[in-house]
Amino acid sequence: MEILNAFLNGYFKQKNAETGRSMVEMLGVLAVIGVLSIGGIYGYTFAMDKYRANDIVYEVNLRATGVWHKYQEQPMQYRSITTHI
Repeated sequence: MEILNAFLNGYFKQKNAETGRSMVEMLGVLAVIGVLSIGGIYGYTFAMDKYRANDIVYEVNLRATGVWHKYQEQPMQYRSITTHI
């Protein structure tokens, strides 16, 4: 019984000890997450803007060269602009 009491006393003393993260550590983690999120949003926006700009340039080139009408008349399975230039 003494061994059990000694074990339980030691167990509860360890349980009551303050363990875990401090407020400063949690604020640091939140700051890192915020910086990474802002960077990801910026990168995504940049990539989408570049995609839209490239898509516009591609369509302008198709219309300027007159390939647009030929491209539209092809069957779906052969709609690869690179094989019919």
